[in-house]
Amino acid sequence: MDFNTLKYYVDVAELLNFTQAAKKNFISQPAMSANIKALEKEVGHALIVRDHHHVALTNSGETFLGYAKQLLETYNKALAALWQDSDYAETTLNVSMFLGPVFQPFVEQLTAFKKTYRNHFTVRINKRSSNDAIADVLGGTAQLGLAIVDHSIKPLAWRSVNTDEFVIVADTSILKQLRPLKISQLTNLKFLQPDEWPGQFFSNQINKLLAEGQFNGERESFTSLDLMMTELLMEPSFTILPKTQIPENMPGLESVPIKSNLSTHMTTGWCYLKSPMDSAVAAFLSYLPTL
Repeated sequence: MDFNTLKYYVDVAELLNFTQAAKKNFISQPAMSANIKALEKEVGHALIVRDHHHVALTNSGETFLGYAKQLLETYNKALAALWQDSDYAETTLNVSMFLGPVFQPFVEQLTAFKKTYRNHFTVRINKRSSNDAIADVLGGTAQLGLAIVDHSIKPLAWRSVNTDEFVIVADTSILKQLRPLKISQLTNLKFLQPDEWPGQFFSNQINKLLAEGQFNGERESFTSLDLMMTELLMEPSFTILPKTQIPENMPGLESVPIKSNLSTHMTTGWCYLKSPMDSAVAAFLSYLPTL
């Protein structure tokens, strides 16, 4: 048994979904199943009951889950303590990332890391698009990048992945009871968009969704999300945004899922070189599970 296998088990047990747990850990679903079966064989108990439509924990699985989480928590705290107690010279962690509301949870991770390791690491953030952040990591100008996940880039590993969903945002009176909503139903409206996109995938995916809905109407760009939200209330218009970028308090506005044959999801995460592992990145990765 190793800590990776324990983490796989905890993820399956909490998600109750082998496919989602496999995606979260960047392994195949068969590989995830094989790891869990090997774990069950090692501990001598069935931990999970599964068939084609159902995943549930056995009583032994419930018991083991609590201890597995404790073991992982202790291990991650031990790693963090080792870095805090180390006598390494102060090191700089250069991070390339797009700064915007959609990435706020990742900014909070960096802020917490910087505060905890303030005597060991200096964190420098360079505002970049998703594509440029990946290029910076590959080129060595940044040890860590925040980007839209692209598993086709073999030298990179990914961590702390967040999957977001594109939704339509418009005046409540326009959307009415349409759930989910086809973009083809909004072709008579103006489309509002951010002046700056986080990455090429972001803009490409939205343009594909608009093309699928045969939208050829007027477009307008905004430098501020607040200004764009105000315009949605003032003019017959709509926008497409990731759920996490939508303000919590939007009087008069509403968001609804998009009915489409295309993917409406976007996955973001930290990227770094698999080898060699940078010491500052290793410290950051060991700190993440303690948050």
